[in-house]
Amino acid sequence: MPVATVAEVKGIAVTNVFGERFWVEPVRPPVEANWQSWTLFTLSAAGTQIVRQAPPPRLVLLPTPAKVQESAAVEEVALIRDEMANMVWGIERRIPLASGGVKPGAEAGGNIGAGCRLSSPPRPRRRHPRLRSVTR
Repeated sequence: MPVATVAEVKGIAVTNVFGERFWVEPVRPPVEANWQSWTLFTLSAAGTQIVRQAPPPRLVLLPTPAKVQESAAVEEVALIRDEMANMVWGIERRIPLASGGVKPGAEAGGNIGAGCRLSSPPRPRRRHPRLRSVTR
């Protein structure tokens, strides 16, 4: 099948692990069902009304790039499951920077924490004198 074409699917041939081949035709809703639901893998023209006939099953083979650029992972996220809270936590282990580099997540978190501590008000002094233990 050439690239960038639309083909009408009559069926597919499926071979199972025992070597048996089966011809599977597309499932179409009955015309008299008057369905008003969504469909998956069916094509229609934009702005058209829902027609009372089943749309023909079509397959679109889109063009893909001839060459793909790949690189090392920029981000690294660990997913940790917390069964007691019935939650999943995403912990960033590497964070991308605006310069294009990466920074360890613990270091970035420490920098944020340091900024928060600097902006907090100073602690009040203790009003009671410190007790000293005296031994004789």
